[in-house]
Amino acid sequence: MYVCVFLGILAISVVHADLGTLRPHILFILADDLGWHDVGYHDSEIQTPNIDMLAAEGVKLENYYVTPLCTPSRAVLMTGRYLIHSGMQHGVLVAQNPRCLPTDEILLPQMLKDSGYSTHMVGKWHLGFCKFQCTPNHRGFDTFFGEVPMFIYLPFQAVHAPLQVPDKYSDMYKDTIHDESRRTYAGMTSCMDEAIGNITRTLKDKGIWNNTVIVFSTDNGGARTFGASNYPLRGQKASNFEGGIRGPAFVSSPLLDPLVRGTINNELMYIGDWFPTFMNLAGGHVIGSKPLDGINQWETISRGVPSKRVEIVYNIDPLWPGCKSSTRDTWIGNPYFDICVSAAIRVGHWKLLTGHTGCSNWETRPEIAPKSRTVESSDDGMVRLYHIKEDAEEKVNLVHYRPDIVFMLLQRLHYHNTTAVPPGEVDKFSVRADPARHGMAWNPWI
Repeated sequence: MYVCVFLGILAISVVHADLGTLRPHILFILADDLGWHDVGYHDSEIQTPNIDMLAAEGVKLENYYVTPLCTPSRAVLMTGRYLIHSGMQHGVLVAQNPRCLPTDEILLPQMLKDSGYSTHMVGKWHLGFCKFQCTPNHRGFDTFFGEVPMFIYLPFQAVHAPLQVPDKYSDMYKDTIHDESRRTYAGMTSCMDEAIGNITRTLKDKGIWNNTVIVFSTDNGGARTFGASNYPLRGQKASNFEGGIRGPAFVSSPLLDPLVRGTINNELMYIGDWFPTFMNLAGGHVIGSKPLDGINQWETISRGVPSKRVEIVYNIDPLWPGCKSSTRDTWIGNPYFDICVSAAIRVGHWKLLTGHTGCSNWETRPEIAPKSRTVESSDDGMVRLYHIKEDAEEKVNLVHYRPDIVFMLLQRLHYHNTTAVPPGEVDKFSVRADPARHGMAWNPWI
């Protein structure tokens, strides 16, 4: 359904395609819960020929980070700001939650409209709809009958649970994947890949492919319970380990310099960087937005120059359960940051995690051990330090070997925590949201 709606929007949005030559069309494709190991170009058993082709023709972003969950990643993408600066740092919004991404946040599509773009969205919002002011059409997205350039945000529901796909897709793996959940998940991924292929062909048929930039990203790591794999990374969706936050991503476009097409980019990047990057492509500015945490990465992507990003605050979430009363840790009582708080930060190649981390297990390669994929982890304590360049699988906790780095990162967490706003009440629910009160449909109710 998403693809049909997308093609319809595309058909009415290319009335004067020749007028878009100065500024590119931008298509941002966001997969839902796609695991690191679940695209073909990461040596997966799952077939994604269209994704692989686009990635091969573009720039693969292999040091690219998102957040551990759906709503938070979408909030960072739309605002270009850390979660701690919008109050979206805890959990996900559910249908009955009487709040949304704060309406005083200036969103990417609003800024792109100010730069002359038509803006369209097809797919999953997940940033709240308790009142009409929270919904996409009131946050900068429109259906515009007119000339290009255009920005289209295409957030798939795939490959999020529930695991459902027409048999012809899951049957592609009936002889190779014996685990039912993973077989269905693989079929869903291939189905999404087919949709992306259809969209790419449409862009070419409409004569606008040569002036289009496509970005592909996942919103968070894959959920192993529902067939995904983040091998060889540690952790999964809802985890601050690499398996929850390091995502497959690439940029593909005929506009890329031939010198970078077909290359791998290992520079540090973050989902919040797309806001200023897209504004740069649009020839616009970010004056009028709230202070951004995102960094314009177009020169890094298109020319291979070093990234200006040296730090990522993955999250600081005070609402997760804190330390157990029996916990004894030498870092408790340090003068900088409460290690019982769930937080994660990276500076350079160093990454520090404190408090609750989410799933901390590793997994074996699913093609080799489809029935028993979890490798239990040991308790690393309340503070964990890893050198990600040398230890991307987070197997060696260096907290006792580099206390100088630990102190430095705790100080950075302290600094960022002083800029944080309190998290919203994600766990608050309203009976007024009940579809039975609205003709058995989900609607804004405030």
